[in-house]
Amino acid sequence: MKTFLYILLIPILAFALSSCEEEESPILFSTESISNSENVKIEYFSPDPSCQPKSYKVWTNSQESELKIKCTNFLTIFLDDIGTSKDEYISTSGDWSAKLIDGNTIVFSFKKIDSDNVDESYSTDDGIYIYANNKKGQVSTHITVTRFTKMTEPLPQ
Repeated sequence: MKTFLYILLIPILAFALSSCEEEESPILFSTESISNSENVKIEYFSPDPSCQPKSYKVWTNSQESELKIKCTNFLTIFLDDIGTSKDEYISTSGDWSAKLIDGNTIVFSFKKIDSDNVDESYSTDDGIYIYANNKKGQVSTHITVTRFTKMTEPLPQ
């Protein structure tokens, strides 16, 4: 009887522990403009494991470009923790920045990278946290930026 109970409970327990509901990001964006769409791509994706909220990923090559996104569900967002006056973020590598304009629009500026002056790494990853206030408190999302430092040709579509 115990063996039968274990055989019955193990799949139920495994399913209960592995299933979770994927959530939308609490802060949503729409793309306003991309100065050179061959050089920049933004994606709204499900991270792994999928029970984490969806997030944003920006991919760029080494060419100069600009991406402008607007928050669609908050009038005011913050590039750092709420209460700070930070309206600009500069990446750790210094080759891109994000600037908050009009309270809920972010402009990403990507500098041209001279691939001859780049070390052996093919790409760099960095990112920025975005915060907002709602009735229940603070919400956040993360935008990851990957730059292909040695890629001068357009990004694959």
